[in-house]
Parts: sequence; C-alpha cells; structure tokens
Amino acid sequence: MTDRRLPGRRTQRLLWLVAAAVAGAACSLGVDGAARPVTDAPDELYEVPTTEPVETEAVDFEVPLTFIDENNNRVEINRAHPTQPTVQDVLDGLAGQPLQEELAEYQDNPISTRLFESLEPQDAGVEEGVLRVRVASEELRQASIDTPERVRLIYGQIVCSLARLPGIPVTTIVVIDDEGAIPTLQEGDPQIVSGGVGPANFGDCETAADIAAAEAAAEGDESTTSSSAG
Repeated sequence: MTDRRLPGRRTQRLLWLVAAAVAGAACSLGVDGAARPVTDAPDELYEVPTTEPVETEAVDFEVPLTFIDENNNRVEINRAHPTQPTVQDVLDGLAGQPLQEELAEYQDNPISTRLFESLEPQDAGVEEGVLRVRVASEELRQASIDTPERVRLIYGQIVCSLARLPGIPVTTIVVIDDEGAIPTLQEGDPQIVSGGVGPANFGDCETAADIAAAEAAAEGDESTTSSSAG
C-alpha cells in the first residue's frame, strides 16, 4: 500500500536542509552539537562601514569699501565677509576705520574714513528709484555748510562703495536726516546737488590707483615723444 504522506516528508526534509544551510553561513556545529561562530569568515565582514565626510567648497564673500588717503583720493578695499554682504554691511564698514591689515598696505599714504562717528548710517530703503541712507545726527548737514569738501568725500565713499556691491538695485543715492536730503558737491564742477547722486557725480569713482596709472601712462607718452623728437 503506497504511503501518500511521503512527498510531504520529503518537502519537510528539504526545508530543514535549507534552514540548516542558512544557519551554517553564520556558525558551525561542534561535535557536541553546540553552535559556534565561524572563524574563517573574510575580514571585510567584521569591518564597520564608515561614511567619509563630503567636502564642500568654501564660498568667500567680500564687502566693497572705499576709504580716503592723505591726498583726498579714494582707495578701494575688499574686506572678507562670511555671508553675501548687504547695503548695511557696507555702511557699517564705512562707519569705522580701516583694519590694521588694511592700514599696513598703505603705510606711505595712510587711508581712513571721513565719516563722522556720530552719523551711524542706516539703510533706509529705496524710494522712487533712489537708495536712501539715513544718518543719526545733524553733524553732516552742518558740515555741508562749514566744510562742504568733507561732505563730498563722505558721499563719495558711500556712493563708490555701494556701486561695487553685487545685486544693488540702484546706483543713485541720497543721504538724509530728520530734515530731509543733505546736499553735497559733485567733483569737477563744484555744483551743489540736493537730490540723488551716483558715480558720475564723483568722477566715475576714480581711485588713487587709477590716477597713478594715468600719470604713468602720460609720462610714458612724453618719454616716447621726446625720444622720437631727438
């Protein structure tokens, strides 16, 4: 008589063999029947996976600042900054004196800011296409009467610094106090300007380096002309 349970027993035995093979991949059986760890497994199986840090490229930002040398010429400084600089970052930089390392580069012709300490310039936003800079005291307005040349230098510092600031929406700037816009003189033509001013009012922000380069080029042309005439 045929045992109909035989195929089921074979299937059960096959499953037991598969389970034993899987268990044997992790451990072996000793003569006493106890499971023991496998000692000849590859070393790579015991290593803890590590994740190497991904290096990110550092992004350097700079605050464009304009200071004044002893000849009343502008000097451009680019000061390192941790984030994308704003209008206020520029104004804060101009409100203080140059850093020691910046001064060290101009020992023969020292640079400084001409802004009064009392000004505390603040970004007052854009109105009718003009960027407004508010100052805290009336000292600048009084200086526009007593020492207009210094006010011109101050305006030049602000205008020419902000003109180099990436992303600035306008290049026309006016300095205001509680009474309104503070007038200034423009370079070349000592005309008083009461509205917004831009780089064109300050010789397109010509710097001391620009002047020195132009003078050197002029001397070179004169030397060439003299040599040809001789």
